[in-house]
Amino acid sequence: MRPAMSPPYDCRFRSASIDATGVSRAIDSVEPVPTVWEVGLSPRSFTTMADFEKDGLDDLLILPTRRAPELDGARRAVILGSAPLAGLTLTGPVLSIGVQSTAGHVVSYEGLGGRLDIDGATEVHVAVTWQVGAQGTNTAYDS
Repeated sequence: MRPAMSPPYDCRFRSASIDATGVSRAIDSVEPVPTVWEVGLSPRSFTTMADFEKDGLDDLLILPTRRAPELDGARRAVILGSAPLAGLTLTGPVLSIGVQSTAGHVVSYEGLGGRLDIDGATEVHVAVTWQVGAQGTNTAYDS
C-alpha cells in the first residue's frame, strides 16, 4: 500500500518524516524570500534574543538577500546575504548575525562567540540555512 499524498506539497511521508522534495517545496512556497527576510551583520553582541529584539535592529547592517537554491542540500534550504564591502558602512568587527523581516521584525539572531575582523576583505557573504530533521527545523549560519 502506498502512503497518501500530502496535498500542499504533493510529497509522500515515510516514517513520519518529510523527504527532500517536500522540504524544497515547503521552502519555495514562501515566495519571494528576498522580499520577506533580510540578512544582516552587527558590530554588537547580545546576551539573549530578547536583548537583540529590544536594541539590535538599529545596528543591523542589512545585506542584499536572495534565496540560494544552489547551496541547498538534502532537507536543507539556504538564503544568502552578499555585498561588496566597499559600499558598506560597518563600524568595527562583526560580532553577530541577524535576520529580520522587511517589516522590521526579528526572525533570528546569533552571536558569533568572538569577533570577525573583515579588514582587507572585498566581499561579505552570509548563508542562513534551515535544516529539517527528526527534531524539527534548525537554523545555522555559515559565513
